[in-house]
Amino acid sequence: MILLGIDFGDVRMGYASCDKEWLLATGLETVNVSGVNDAAKKAAAKAKEIGAERIIVGKPLRTDGTAGNRVERTMAFVEKLAALSGLEVETFDERFTSVCAHQFLSDSGLKTKKHKGLVDTVSAAIILQDYMDRNKNK
Repeated sequence: MILLGIDFGDVRMGYASCDKEWLLATGLETVNVSGVNDAAKKAAAKAKEIGAERIIVGKPLRTDGTAGNRVERTMAFVEKLAALSGLEVETFDERFTSVCAHQFLSDSGLKTKKHKGLVDTVSAAIILQDYMDRNKNK
């Protein structure tokens, strides 16, 4: 089953996908968005383009695991995306993925100035890989 992983943000959104066996998540791209409706339309189109059968969206919980105002906006996006795509859309804890993505990019030798365009894509891949690793045998 092909999955689309999404790191949703107000300005940028990162995409990742996986192989049918759920072995490896691969970052696809980061796109600019202008609001929840635009983001949902673009994500639904990307899901269709790659033949995704399910969509996984990072859920931005606080470090203590509670929901904040970012979760409300993300859930509005999830609802619109599910309606537009006709696919099952799940959320998955994304705490610390941006930190991990920045660290990965730094360890790769990329200058901090260049992280902006890639961090959302790498975050989406981390979210999707974590989801697959946790749910592979279910």
